[in-house]
Amino acid sequence: MLTPLERGLLAGELGGQSRWRDSVLLVEDWAKGFFRLVLLEGLEDGAPNHSLVCYQGRFPVRAGALGGAIVRGGPDPRALSQLLFEVNRALADNGALVLSTPLENVGNILVKHGFAIVSEHRSPRDDEPSVTLSRKAWRKYLSESCPRCGSTLILPLIPPDANVRKIWTVYCSSCSYNWSVEEPITEWI
Repeated sequence: MLTPLERGLLAGELGGQSRWRDSVLLVEDWAKGFFRLVLLEGLEDGAPNHSLVCYQGRFPVRAGALGGAIVRGGPDPRALSQLLFEVNRALADNGALVLSTPLENVGNILVKHGFAIVSEHRSPRDDEPSVTLSRKAWRKYLSESCPRCGSTLILPLIPPDANVRKIWTVYCSSCSYNWSVEEPITEWI
């Protein structure tokens, strides 16, 4: 069910830490608007699993319940965006994500959806998707909430010269409001 690279990355990132549950969520962009979810009760072959297919919207997984997730996204950036927001909601703070997708600029997509990149793995063949390991970093950048709606689901839009620039723009995923902050609190994982 898992590729050796996916299993190795996730086991290396989560392995042996008692704070993580053994459950891992595998999400596949299965068909137009449908996602296949598989909850694995461990990373080894033959581990019990539970699967279902759901149509757009919230995953039937409690927020912050999982330590790791594997997402196999297709070429549609909108579908991937929806998947990543839901996976971010389901992962615990610092949870690991292994993303396989044929899309370019995966780093920008991950940062936009609240993940900090740990490593990227590209295949020499063009027909295979790139695999990226990242950590959930949502709410680890700023210790405030949206001034318009009060939501804590906020993301910094990190400028390319983040080490020099002192004013960042922040985006609220709940109401789509943007505002600027000076001297943001950064806590890279």
